[in-house]
Amino acid sequence: WPTGGWGSVEYGNKDAQGQVIGGRWKPLHYFYRQSALADVMATCAPSGVCYVKNDLSAEFTGDLLIEAVNLEKGEVIPLHHEPNLQMPLGPGVSKWFTIKEQLPQEDPSTYVLIAHASRHHYEKSSSSSSSSSSSSSQRSAVVS
Repeated sequence: WPTGGWGSVEYGNKDAQGQVIGGRWKPLHYFYRQSALADVMATCAPSGVCYVKNDLSAEFTGDLLIEAVNLEKGEVIPLHHEPNLQMPLGPGVSKWFTIKEQLPQEDPSTYVLIAHASRHHYEKSSSSSSSSSSSSSQRSAVVS
């Protein structure tokens, strides 16, 4: 029967009716894919030192947004935004920066820093020469 645990993949028993064999992702596994295990990851330490890492086999062009979320008030405070971040192809290409001056002046245990790296995707339209853009997002969170 289902129980709580720290595993991110659920494995079924082939002899039990209704079980999924081969492993089904739990919500934790989806979180990993979108943050710590993403090809492009952005994160910040509680001190305000941040970095973006590109592990893609291609250049990264996209948006970078760092926000503080006040856990007591529910407020979201934008701290840093780079609308056209460009990084060469990876693996392991990193860009370091600091947001120490932008950190909230309140008790650090009352907010969480969230970093978003959204990749720009440009696709040629098959019916015309115009292009459209969309984005995908990865997030990382660090408790301050």
